[in-house]
Amino acid sequence: MRSARGEQVLTTWGGLVQRSRPLDWLVMTDHSDLLGMPSALQAGDPEFVAADKTLADWSAVMQMNDIGAATPVAMAAIQAQGNGTLPEAAKSEEFFRRTWHDYTGIIESSNEPGRFTAMIGYEWTPNPVPGNNMHRNVVYRGGKAEADQILPTRHSKASIPRI
Repeated sequence: MRSARGEQVLTTWGGLVQRSRPLDWLVMTDHSDLLGMPSALQAGDPEFVAADKTLADWSAVMQMNDIGAATPVAMAAIQAQGNGTLPEAAKSEEFFRRTWHDYTGIIESSNEPGRFTAMIGYEWTPNPVPGNNMHRNVVYRGGKAEADQILPTRHSKASIPRI
């Protein structure tokens, strides 16, 4: 959100970036699949990474802050999600709910009515035919209180688009 408002920010990999001018609004639409997982891995979230050796290994690589080393980890996570072999902790409803509530809180706290509008959303990517991703952005009406009542749809829960 800081980047959207025109502030200079440090990227995950150590570079500084800044928009040439701030945005008026932004819909935050992270993928619902793997929501929060990259952040939890990079932060070494003990509650998350201690649950599984694969997650601990991935976390160790992500904490190196080396894009060359992290890219294969990201691809492995995406492939594991796609073929149904993600570690159980990464599919946990509790982790997903906690992450979603944190996510909506960050967005809600970034909203400055009349100056900058931060909207809550997510990207749902059903894949009814392998290799034929159907990217869909879902935007919530209202704020955190409403969004926290309805968790995002995940690929593992539904792959037939109804939008």
